[in-house]
Amino acid sequence: MHNKPEVMVTDGAASKPNIDLKSYPKFIRQLKSKRIISEVDGTTSWIDLLQSEEVAAWSVKTMNDMIQLFMSALDDGEYKECFTLYY
Repeated sequence: MHNKPEVMVTDGAASKPNIDLKSYPKFIRQLKSKRIISEVDGTTSWIDLLQSEEVAAWSVKTMNDMIQLFMSALDDGEYKECFTLYY
C-alpha cells in the first residue's frame, strides 16, 4: 500500500536541504503529531525518517491490532479457528 505521492519543494540546496515540516508528506506530519517520529530536523528525507525503531514498533502494533479486530469480527467456526492457529 502506498500513499498518494506529494511534491516536496526545498530551497534548492543540494548538499544540505532545510525542509520545513509542512513540506514533508502528510503521513510524516501525522506520525510526528502522534510522537511516533520524535524528531524532524529538516535535513532528513521522509524515507529515512520512516527507518526507525519507533516506526517499526508502531507498524507491528498497528498490524497486530488490525488482525485482532478482524478476528474478533469473525463468527465462531472453522474459518475463525484457522486464523487463530496462525495468528
